[in-house]
Amino acid sequence: MPNLICTADIDASLIDQFSAQGIGFPDQTMLSPETGEPDASVLERMIGMSRAFRRLQTKVKPGTRLMDFQKTSTGRLKLLLKDLYNCHQRILKKSKGKDSISSWEWVIFLEVDAAWYEPTSRVAQRFSDLSQEDQEALDAMLEKRLDWLETSKGWEADVRDFIKARTYVKQLSGMVGILLDQLTQWDGLSENEKQVLADGAYAVATPFGNEILGIFVTRQPDLMTYYSTMLEDERKSKQAFEDALEELPDLPETITEPPVATPLSLFDLYSELFQLAEQAKSDSGNLRYAEQIEALITSNLPRLKEEYSLSDDAVRKILTECIDVLIKIGRELSLQIFDDDEFLCAFKAAWLEYFNKRLQEEVPDTFLADLTEEREAESKGIKSRLQEAEALCAQIEDDLVGFNEKLKAANFREKSELRSSITEAEESRARSHRLQQEVEQEGCVLALIEN
Repeated sequence: MPNLICTADIDASLIDQFSAQGIGFPDQTMLSPETGEPDASVLERMIGMSRAFRRLQTKVKPGTRLMDFQKTSTGRLKLLLKDLYNCHQRILKKSKGKDSISSWEWVIFLEVDAAWYEPTSRVAQRFSDLSQEDQEALDAMLEKRLDWLETSKGWEADVRDFIKARTYVKQLSGMVGILLDQLTQWDGLSENEKQVLADGAYAVATPFGNEILGIFVTRQPDLMTYYSTMLEDERKSKQAFEDALEELPDLPETITEPPVATPLSLFDLYSELFQLAEQAKSDSGNLRYAEQIEALITSNLPRLKEEYSLSDDAVRKILTECIDVLIKIGRELSLQIFDDDEFLCAFKAAWLEYFNKRLQEEVPDTFLADLTEEREAESKGIKSRLQEAEALCAQIEDDLVGFNEKLKAANFREKSELRSSITEAEESRARSHRLQQEVEQEGCVLALIEN
């Protein structure tokens, strides 16, 4: 089969319009069919929420309610994995009941193929028809999302074991293949079929990430029209930073690189933060931007609060915008824990508490230079070790592929030796993954800047 995924081009100008956190749904899910206005009840009906269930949800702690999980692709992936587990139990005849409430992705996949999760379905068969390169590309996308998610708190032991077993990979990957096949027939599809395809393309981005969605919209830009509401919401979100600048008092707009000890105006502070955010995009994996953001805030905000008579709410807004930039830097560093909603809540709280303490301290003129020099060396070391760990994991994976290929043609004695080599390589892989996680954790600690 020809490669459909591993060599695919992606138009960054299209995929960058979507939220990196998977916020929002296609228009059909977000808008009322009668009024064309945003209506949360559309989603509730799609996933099977009854009035009685909604009433029960009011008694659940905010942040853990079902609709809270619908807000980002990370939360929805947790719901989808639970649906996959429940279906697997039914197939094994360990459960007879059918879920009254499903994840949005599950509902969409059933519209594409009502038997999609069956082991003998055309979806599972489509996975087998994918090229080896495409299978590996999809597996790599999925692993990015699952590696940290399987260690997330709250899973029951048997659900966690199911997630780790990856028995659902064929069906999820096969769904991508089915949808890409349908995409080649776009001009001949009915409007309803195009809608289902647009929903499906967005749904597979939940387990595989925006990279897979980028392949769909690049090959058929008309899909973007089915996501107009969420794209508009994302544009408004990205515009918030510029809007904050426009609301500032009239001040000189010339942006220069100030000496360390030069006090900044409020406009200059925003401009510096915006520049750092843009630079971080083109230099992923470098924590010095996080260091500079911290230094700018602690060096300037106490004085600016007095000069501009900023309220506590205004200061908190500035700090929140800065922390959002820090989260983006964490994601660029490939620290997957930055996709975990629980971690992000703790991360934001820790930063706000930290800033609150630092803003009450006397800040020396050399604070920016001292902090940057100290942290830059640490961040470079972590990045280097992370790259080494990733390279080692990749080498072990290559070795395992080689051993398994040799196993197919080996004689009895050779098979015994190869199986021993495979066992040893798998143990090395487990150790390497733990090492990689430890380095990533060190990166998280440095990003939090715990002094």
